Amino acid sequence: MLLIILKNQNNSKLNNEFDKNMSVTKTTDDKEVFRGTHEIADIGITQSALDKAKEYIKLYELNVETGIIERLFLRISITGGGCSGFKYVINIDNEEQYNEDMDALIEINGLSLLVDGMSLNYIQGAYVDFISRDIAGGSFQVTNPVAVDTCSCGDSFSV
Repeated sequence: MLLIILKNQNNSKLNNEFDKNMSVTKTTDDKEVFRGTHEIADIGITQSALDKAKEYIKLYELNVETGIIERLFLRISITGGGCSGFKYVINIDNEEQYNEDMDALIEINGLSLLVDGMSLNYIQGAYVDFISRDIAGGSFQVTNPVAVDTCSCGDSFSV
């Protein structure tokens, strides 16, 4: 599972420590992909996906029952299914779903990404983008170098 969580933007010490561990690569269509450093995980995110993840998290971070701002995660998981065999599933979870023992943490540009061991095998080297569409609004899209084949909508893949 890939998880994106919003970090505290007001803590400059955190941001400075984390920025020096980040790298930027370019896609074939010249988009910047921000990548954090981690001993086993290589996952990136584009600026458009980063902005949209922050926007979604901001919408849901206030717990209306308690009035407390919760730490929320944008989770990207790999499950069986879809047209091509495996499917990307993206949703927002709270901290109770985060498993410190099972997830690799990657710091990227004010967000923290988490990838569980099973999913990491299938998305190593991938990056997340947000594609805007006039009528449909838009969606997150994963560009995955491990995928051998993808369906036409980009939601599923095979290895």
